[in-house]
Amino acid sequence: MVRVGVSGSTVLSESDRLDELFWDGIDHVEVGDLSASTDLDTLLTHARQQSISVGFHSPLFKGGSKYDLLTQVQQSPEQAWHQLEEELGIAQDNQVEYVLVHFPYFPLASEDYPIPQIEVGLNRLRSLQASYGTKVLCEPKLGIRRDPGGIGILKFYPVDQWREFGVLMCWDMGDYLLASETLEECLVELRRWRDVIDALHVHNVKVTSEKYYWVPVHPSYEDSEDFFTIKPLLSEIKEMNALLVWEHTPHFTPDHGFVLEGLQWVKGILGLASDNVG
Repeated sequence: MVRVGVSGSTVLSESDRLDELFWDGIDHVEVGDLSASTDLDTLLTHARQQSISVGFHSPLFKGGSKYDLLTQVQQSPEQAWHQLEEELGIAQDNQVEYVLVHFPYFPLASEDYPIPQIEVGLNRLRSLQASYGTKVLCEPKLGIRRDPGGIGILKFYPVDQWREFGVLMCWDMGDYLLASETLEECLVELRRWRDVIDALHVHNVKVTSEKYYWVPVHPSYEDSEDFFTIKPLLSEIKEMNALLVWEHTPHFTPDHGFVLEGLQWVKGILGLASDNVG
């Protein structure tokens, strides 16, 4: 069964816009980078009232660690693991479905001996998952300057070996599209990992001279040289049992109607009922 969710990224987790995450007809919201605990309280209350599930995207609050579980980027790895434990505690107390972490993250795919580090990390995540009774989802990430990073390292890692750790994955469309030289290469990776994918971040990508942005999926982007073709990825997802989380940012989003057109287009591809979501 495919479920539909909305990420706090769509409103940049701004305190006065969190109510905009609750589109009619959705199943889930994913939140992180919040400004205050009161924002979390408000959001959890709203979700319970609407019988919508919630997931955390670490860091739960602004200023927290994003990439440090395996290698220091902004904080020490031990600080990052301590933060994750705190977030899992909050998740456990509030019946939150999962806590998502950027894992594995390496600045470069050419990192020396990364596999032992990854497996030690997976073991630790498995233990925390069991201790707190809350799923941990691993989202492999690009490295610096669009280096394939952790995605490139995992390209040659056996899926069966990952599965032994009992930790599931969030598969980010944008990261994998940017890490792949061709669409077919991206499709191969999606097919390869599909049995351990529990959630997918759904968006297209706009690349500028300085950086890249997550933009909404929309049929008008399929034939544009400025964006990626993603319909083949969506067709592949059709048979998966996964949560699809809309995770674009507002920077290049025309309006909410445009976003909803893209949502209905995706639901058509997936064979889902085209209901009044908005």
